[in-house]
Amino acid sequence: GSGAENIRNVFKGAKMLADKSKKGVIVFIDELDSFGSRDNHHGGAGGEEDRTINQLLAEMSGFEDDTEIMVLAATNYPERLDDALQRSGRFGRQITITYPDDEERKNIINQYFGKIKLPMKGCTLDQVADLTKGMTPADIKEIANESGIMSIRHKQSDIPLENINEAINKAITKDTRHPDKDAEFLALVTAHECGHVLAEVLYKNHILQHLYAHFD
Repeated sequence: GSGAENIRNVFKGAKMLADKSKKGVIVFIDELDSFGSRDNHHGGAGGEEDRTINQLLAEMSGFEDDTEIMVLAATNYPERLDDALQRSGRFGRQITITYPDDEERKNIINQYFGKIKLPMKGCTLDQVADLTKGMTPADIKEIANESGIMSIRHKQSDIPLENINEAINKAITKDTRHPDKDAEFLALVTAHECGHVLAEVLYKNHILQHLYAHFD
């Protein structure tokens, strides 16, 4: 019940900071679709989500030419956003960030595995990058953490390839190998994952990224 008030407070603080610092201020809104879609509300017209969206629109419409505030927002579901948020004068530019390519994945792998401070053993950076094709940075972070936990649990001084493979399997299947899962469900999961492999083989990585960006 405080969405609109929160929006007012954020922009009030941003304007005060911009005036005080004489520098530009960035307001970043993550998961914009969590309130930026009128399809999500449950209270009908005038519901909480409507009031929150309207307050955001009002704040952004109130910018003067000399207002030193930039509003950035992120969403995984741009198709769900209210049309008013995408009109001229609001979020005027959209940037699509696709799945990381080979070199980007290597940098991400170095970043997250480097935080664990256990060396990888029996595999190269290129191998791990190949194994994580089509995965998001969040997936790679999960794999690094999970494989590191395995090594610590087994009192290993490094992260062997088998730990990384097991962590990748868990990230892909989300533990669907649990004994409570029935055979039909496991068959569907297997067919789904085979589809990923087939798409990779047939279309190569850059086309796979395009498919993910539009249809995942």
